[in-house]
Amino acid sequence: MDGRGDARTRQLERLLELYEKRIYSLLYRLVGNREDAADLTQETFLKAFQALEQFRREAAEYTWLARIAVNSAKNRFRAKDRRRRVEVDGLDFSESEEYVEVADEPSTPQAVLLARELGETIESAIGGLPDELRVAIVLRDIEGYSYKEIADVTGASIENVKTRIFRGRSRIRRVLEPYLRGDE
Repeated sequence: MDGRGDARTRQLERLLELYEKRIYSLLYRLVGNREDAADLTQETFLKAFQALEQFRREAAEYTWLARIAVNSAKNRFRAKDRRRRVEVDGLDFSESEEYVEVADEPSTPQAVLLARELGETIESAIGGLPDELRVAIVLRDIEGYSYKEIADVTGASIENVKTRIFRGRSRIRRVLEPYLRGDE
């Protein structure tokens, strides 16, 4: 390998060492599946390696990698949506769901189960959001990104990011409404 290739390899190794766990965590929260997150993490760093020479340092390294990761996740969402549409074509799904109020006492076995159910409901609500809303919610509310950082990662305007977060939170709130009413 020539000197330039060795330098790229060292740079990739440094990026992996610094950011692999954060990128995996981000992707896991986006896709909700460990295997997919691991695959997408590898895909992200492979794409980063291939694009290292084009990286102009206009963005922070992590922001650049997160953008690659988010785009890879979006591509995976689209591919799964296409497969899902083919698989469920013509099938009738019921929209009914049962909700259970969360108990006040968190130490009882029932309360622990209900808290777990609430967590699963939240994860499901986030997972059920359209891709653009899901990405914005995960980056803001789970990863703690600023609006500007989300705009940098997604390529959207800050106003668009704020709108996506508002819409995503509103949809999640509707799903959680039965739980929230129990707290009133």
